[in-house]
Amino acid sequence: MNNLEYLKDVNEQFLASIRFADTKAEVLLAIVGLFGGLLGFTYPRMLEATATTETLAQAVLVTMTMCAISTIVAMHGALTALAPRLSGARESLRSFPDAARIAADEYIARLLALGPDGIRGDLAYHNAILCRIAEKKFHALANTVRALKMMLISSAGVCLLYALAQF
Repeated sequence: MNNLEYLKDVNEQFLASIRFADTKAEVLLAIVGLFGGLLGFTYPRMLEATATTETLAQAVLVTMTMCAISTIVAMHGALTALAPRLSGARESLRSFPDAARIAADEYIARLLALGPDGIRGDLAYHNAILCRIAEKKFHALANTVRALKMMLISSAGVCLLYALAQF
């Protein structure tokens, strides 16, 4: 395997990781969105059902607020995973946003001027950028999962308080 084949293989691995992260973020966003909608739907009913004592109502209010904040944080994390921001990256001819900013004639001229070493260098640089993108996506997904755990714990607390209010 020569170094260009190796760079192409690494490129495919990074792209596969990014596709996996995108799929996971989409699923988490759907779950969090569904859960957030359910939370918004049940919020008034939970407050009404637990209004029997002031302490219980306040406890439900606190746990529902924790749940709402966790929902917002989880949605932000999933959306960040879908569209991470990078700063400080130089232009790459393999990046479609970069290529779109260049006139077609200039883009073709730059590609033809690269030569074998330039092609390998541009691909290696693009792989480094893809690696940073994948790392940001997985970091955002980890934050989303932590927020989702907090949502579930808060929801369990709300359910417990609701059950206590029924007695």
